[in-house]
Amino acid sequence: MNFRLGLILAGSAMVFVSTSVEAQEPLDNKYTGLASISLEAARTAMLPIEAAAAYQKALDLALDGIAELPMNSQSHLQAARAYMGLGRYTEADASFSRTEELWPDYLEETLLFRESGWVDAYNEALELREVDEQAALDLFIKANIVLKDRPEAYLSIASILAGRSEYQEAIDAYEEVVRSIDLPATRDREEETLANWADFRTMALLNIGQLYLGTDRPEEAAEAYQAVLDADPDNGRARGSLAIAVAAGGEGEAALGMYEKILADTLSSEYDFYNAGVGFYQAEVWDRAAVAFRLVVDSNPMHRDALQNMAQSMLLAGQYEELLPFSKQLLEMDPQNEVAFRFHARALVETGKSDEGVALMETMAELPFLVDNLRLTAIGTTDTRIDGLVVNKTLEEGVSVTLRFHFFDREGTDLGTKDVDVTTGAVDVAMAFQVQFSSDQPAGGYSYEVVG
Repeated sequence: MNFRLGLILAGSAMVFVSTSVEAQEPLDNKYTGLASISLEAARTAMLPIEAAAAYQKALDLALDGIAELPMNSQSHLQAARAYMGLGRYTEADASFSRTEELWPDYLEETLLFRESGWVDAYNEALELREVDEQAALDLFIKANIVLKDRPEAYLSIASILAGRSEYQEAIDAYEEVVRSIDLPATRDREEETLANWADFRTMALLNIGQLYLGTDRPEEAAEAYQAVLDADPDNGRARGSLAIAVAAGGEGEAALGMYEKILADTLSSEYDFYNAGVGFYQAEVWDRAAVAFRLVVDSNPMHRDALQNMAQSMLLAGQYEELLPFSKQLLEMDPQNEVAFRFHARALVETGKSDEGVALMETMAELPFLVDNLRLTAIGTTDTRIDGLVVNKTLEEGVSVTLRFHFFDREGTDLGTKDVDVTTGAVDVAMAFQVQFSSDQPAGGYSYEVVG
């Protein structure tokens, strides 16, 4: 999540410093005067090379001043500003800290400079991220050297590391997001900042939980999800994910109780019901899995995956009469899918319609190709992608088939269509395809038909 930032001091935390050194007032001398002139020249320079030269001159003068008067906090502050301008953030942080130690009254001023440097590094990193991810990562890390009490750069670091499958490092960065937000407030923060940071905290904890689950550490995942619920007891995603983590940790009965609460909660979302369905299914409680997936389909009638999972759960629970209309709907949505044929044929046979079931299986056997492994993915806030496979059964290799996908919102309203042409491989060979659809919102469901 990328937010280009300006200098917003209301969103910052005060820096705590040691006061073990006796405070000494800043002194003016020839070095501080000349360094001040060079820092102003750097600030107003038109070209980066001119600014760099001015910052270097200011640094040399500040270091000469420190050599002559080591306890002069003004020279340390000027050195810190020059280091910052030269991109030497570790040295800048040390010089700022020494400045604050020598003269605590500089705290407000050093905070201004720290945050200004943080904002510059963060915004530059955002611009670089699309073209040079490693350079962006280095800048996000630099930003946190001088100011450790804002979460945005840590969030970006975690996202990059997770994308590289550096999971423990990503967890560490997400934990820094939480730590930076949980620091005691030492100044007023704007309401908008507090709201954004609360969202970041929740996002970080949910991602920590997901990463722990993905690396077989369910107990730690459960702790992360519980931390979300401690702050937001109605967070359905955390509640469902906590149940999954508890089940993965071997506490199956406790997890089932959590899933039941999700089904009974009027605030539970489609996502919550789906996760509960998966949990019940994995626990082989087929009838409750069917109920959970049915709740998803009730709220999103074109959710193909939930419909197939519900059909399979009903089949395993022996609910053949209930299954019949849903297996028919699945076959209409996914007419080249072998699983859909088998579910509906079984429902027909088990409800006394054996002739229709046998005829349906014969139809399936004559299909020239199958469609399999369909997967819907939301991309951003407007696009939806479907990935899948076409498996040749009777066609010659190299024949083109055309599928027309219909996309729907979560209420079942048609958003539009998109065709995809797939060239068949040899018999029984699967050929991958992908179709991407744009609308004013990501699609919540889909169906398709064969048009060529």
